[in-house]
Amino acid sequence: MANIDGFDQAKMKLGISAGPALQINLAKMFFIQSELLYSIKGTKAEETQFSSDASLNLNYINLPILFAYRAAPNFSIKLGPEIGYLLSAKSKVDGGTTDLTDLYEELDLGADLGLAYTFKKLAIDLRYNYGIKELLNSVQTDQNGNPIGVETFGSNRVLQFSLCYFF
Repeated sequence: MANIDGFDQAKMKLGISAGPALQINLAKMFFIQSELLYSIKGTKAEETQFSSDASLNLNYINLPILFAYRAAPNFSIKLGPEIGYLLSAKSKVDGGTTDLTDLYEELDLGADLGLAYTFKKLAIDLRYNYGIKELLNSVQTDQNGNPIGVETFGSNRVLQFSLCYFF
């Protein structure tokens, strides 16, 4: 479930995230987990009297590096940074699609906090990603339409549920 902080009337939207993960044990109670994920983030706005349903899909390659503590044999707490590279940004309104990639920052930075329960080779992971970098570049203009600067706003907020299988 993804959203963008700073957007008016933004609602959570369902997205996907998939890719390989690697766990490296550091000690009995600690490990590092790194992942390489394709993720669809963004937001949606519901229909109002002034506009139609709209959605924004931000397609990323994400690299979280999580430091984990095994609080119990099958339960762990994870915390760490996540960097994302924007592949595309597309807006969908009334069945039409507009490419907005040039308006968004290529790199996204965030912090992840999560909990995981592992049973044999299967893990259930619940994580929150708090984007700390603003994403959208908005050109500011004067009364005559001349550009006078760029304002950057909006950051990713993602609640992620994952099912992992470790080989």
